[in-house]
Amino acid sequence: MAEPFERQQGESAIRRFLGRRSRASAIREIEDMLARAGRLRDVSHERVREISEGRGIDLAAKLCTQRKNLYRRFLEHCLLDCELSEEESEELEHLRALLCLADEDAGEVHERVARDVYGRAIDQVLEDHRLDTEEEAFLRRLRSQLRLSEEEGRSLEQKGAARARQRYLERSAAYDNVWLASKGTVLELRGAAEGGVEQAVKAALGEAAQALPDLQWAELTEIRLAVGAGGVREWHVRLKAGLGPDDGSAATA
Repeated sequence: MAEPFERQQGESAIRRFLGRRSRASAIREIEDMLARAGRLRDVSHERVREISEGRGIDLAAKLCTQRKNLYRRFLEHCLLDCELSEEESEELEHLRALLCLADEDAGEVHERVARDVYGRAIDQVLEDHRLDTEEEAFLRRLRSQLRLSEEEGRSLEQKGAARARQRYLERSAAYDNVWLASKGTVLELRGAAEGGVEQAVKAALGEAAQALPDLQWAELTEIRLAVGAGGVREWHVRLKAGLGPDDGSAATA
């Protein structure tokens, strides 16, 4: 298994002698064995016990942080596709037993990884600031697999929506202009369409309205035409739009 565990490079005879009872060496040797195994279930409890006893380590009582780290890395590897198959679940259970992890410690790792995985999934589905029925079903299924409560799922979704909003604001700042007006943020938006000014305005406001549902006003500040073959090829518009009440301050920004 090449991932997520790493094979260890050979050590010199002196380093092996000096470190043969090292705690860190025990973890490195166990990780190397996991990395070389075709399946985790091919690794026996007896072999892990031989390594820990050979290093003078009571694995069940020592190196808890390092053992949880190995377990976390494999769990994250299993959840790269946001799915946890039956085979992966069995491998995880075998690894938990190999590493002598208590249920409480394994549960702590699961909880932390579940939040991270669910947060990344939310960021992906909210990339376009929309959440369709298929994406909602995907999040419900993932939340169930990760054993997250509905309340915790909602909390993570709210945080994800806030991140999506912030990404949009940062992107607007990078590619257009953003000013701080007296009562909120004022954005400069641009849109283009072949069908006229109205369609160009809708294009300019489309993503903004999805990312910022509390957008309150917009002002058309510029109309430009792309001309070709003796006619209008495309309409380009520029808008100022704001989150707070339009008190006229944007017009002088």
